[in-house]
Amino acid sequence: MKKLLVILAVFAFVVSGMSFATDSRIAGLGVPVWMTLDDDAIVFSYVGQLNNYTNLALLEMTAASTGFGGATLDLGGSALGIYAGKNIVSTDFSDYNTMISNIPPALKSTATIGSSNFTLDDTTKIPDNQLLAIYGLGLEGMNLGLGLGYSASSVNKASKTTYTAKDEISGSQSQIDVLLGASLKGDMGIDVGISIGLPSSTNKVIDQRWDASASASKKDNEDTVELSGMVIGIGARAVMSDLIANLGFGMTSSKSTAKFKKDGNDDEDWADTVSDKDVELINENSNMDVDLGVAKLLKANNVNITTGLTLGYLSSTQKSGKSKDKLNSANDTKGTETSSTTIDVGVNVAAEAKLNETWSARIGAQKGIFGTSSITTKNLDNLTETNSSSDTTGAPVISMGASCVVGNLTIDGVIQQALLFNGPQFIGGGTPGMTSKISAKYSW
Repeated sequence: MKKLLVILAVFAFVVSGMSFATDSRIAGLGVPVWMTLDDDAIVFSYVGQLNNYTNLALLEMTAASTGFGGATLDLGGSALGIYAGKNIVSTDFSDYNTMISNIPPALKSTATIGSSNFTLDDTTKIPDNQLLAIYGLGLEGMNLGLGLGYSASSVNKASKTTYTAKDEISGSQSQIDVLLGASLKGDMGIDVGISIGLPSSTNKVIDQRWDASASASKKDNEDTVELSGMVIGIGARAVMSDLIANLGFGMTSSKSTAKFKKDGNDDEDWADTVSDKDVELINENSNMDVDLGVAKLLKANNVNITTGLTLGYLSSTQKSGKSKDKLNSANDTKGTETSSTTIDVGVNVAAEAKLNETWSARIGAQKGIFGTSSITTKNLDNLTETNSSSDTTGAPVISMGASCVVGNLTIDGVIQQALLFNGPQFIGGGTPGMTSKISAKYSW
C-alpha cells in the first residue's frame, strides 16, 4: 500500500495545470480553507469574496440523503448567494444532546403515546433545514459581504386517544447565524470574516395521569430542558503574492438548565409532600480557540503546490453536575469543573495537477509535529482536584481527490480513506464507496 501511495504522489506531481471546483476540492487537498485562493468554498468563511464567485450553481453530497445546494448570481456591482442545507450549525447541539442522554434515568419521566414510551432522549435532534443567504457589495478597492442563516428542527408527539392521559413530548432546536466580511484588494489582499451564532433549544416531556373518577387527564410529571448560547468566530488572512498568513479566533459559551417535577401523591402539586420532586440541573460550557498559520504557494513543473504550518490553541471549561433541590436545599450539589488546554502544531503539503483537458487530480498530506493537552478536574463539593496530561500529536492523514470537467460543468470527488488505504474488495459485501464527498458546479 505504501508503494501505491508513493506512485500516486509522484503521478500527481509530474503532470501539469490546475482545476477549479467546489469545496470538495479543498477536502481532496486536505488543507484548511484559508490556504486556498481560488475556490468558491471560501465564501462561507470570507463572505466578502462572494463577488468573485458569481453565476454558479452548486450541489454537494456527502451521503445518499445528506448535502447542500445553492446558486450565486451577478447583480451588476453586487452579488447574491442562496444556499439550502449548508451546515453552519455549532457543535453545541451535539454536546447538548449528549448531556440529555447522560441525565440519570431515575430523573426522567416516561410519556406513553399510543403503544410506545418516550423520554427526553427522544426529543433531541440536530437542526437541519438550513437556509443561508449571502449578499456581496463591490466597492472600489474593497468587497463587503453580509450573510444570514437559519436552521431548525422539531419533534412533537402527543396522545390524543379519548379516556387516556394526555402525555406529550416536544423538542425544538434552532440557530440563527450572522456572517460579516470584507475583502481588500491590492498588492496585499486582506480577507476578514466574522460569524455569530445564536443556538437555542427547548425539550419537554409531559407525563400526565388519567383520573377515572373525574374522567380527566391531570398533571403528574414534567421534564423541561432549555439551552441558550453564543458562538463567535473571527478569521483574518493576508495574501502577499505567494505567501498567506492567517489568524483565527473563536469563542463559545452555552448554558443548559434541566427541570424535573414529580407529583408523588397525585394531588397536582409538586411541593407539598416528601414524595414530590422539584429538581434543577445546570451545565455551563465555554471555549476559546486561537489559530495561527502561514502557507507558501509554489509552482514546480506547472504543478501547483501548497505548503503550510499551523498552530492551534484551545482552552475550555465545563461545569456540570450542579443541582438545586427546591424542596430540600440539603440535597444541593455544586458539581464538577473541568478545565483543559490543548496546543497543536501541524504541517500541510498538497499538490494539484491537470491530467488532460477533462481530468485533474490532487493529493495532500497533513501531520501533527507537536501536540499536548492538560486537564484539571475539580470536585466543587468535596474540594478535590485531579490533573492529567497527554500527547495529542496528530497522526498522518492522506487526502486525495479528482475532478472531471465537461464544458461548464465540474464534478469533483474526494476518495474514501478506507478505499485509499485498504484498496477495493472485489469479493465480498464490504466494499467501501468510491468517494466520501462529491460535488458538482455549473458556471455560466
